[in-house]
Amino acid sequence: MEALRIVGVLVCRIIRILLFPLRTLLSLFHLSLEFVSSVVCSLSTVLGGGLLIVVFICRFFGDISNRLFLQTFVFSVLLAVIPRMVTMVLEALTVGLEEMLRDI
Repeated sequence: MEALRIVGVLVCRIIRILLFPLRTLLSLFHLSLEFVSSVVCSLSTVLGGGLLIVVFICRFFGDISNRLFLQTFVFSVLLAVIPRMVTMVLEALTVGLEEMLRDI
């Protein structure tokens, strides 16, 4: 019984050593994802917010149809929201994978 425990500990140590480069690459991917997502999310928020302000100004002071107003309104909201949503999903997947590999 003691021999099985020793073999199990050795196999576990070997698997941890083999998975270390994968964990390191996953951590680097997570850090790069945070940097890129902060840049992309801030840029898309500024563009979406600017477009939203422009469409409201055109709606109240200009002559813009209801259809064009609603299309531009929805597009500007989606422009601001979708990159942040994709970032949240990718970060959740990355953190989940890191936790799974950490448990091994």
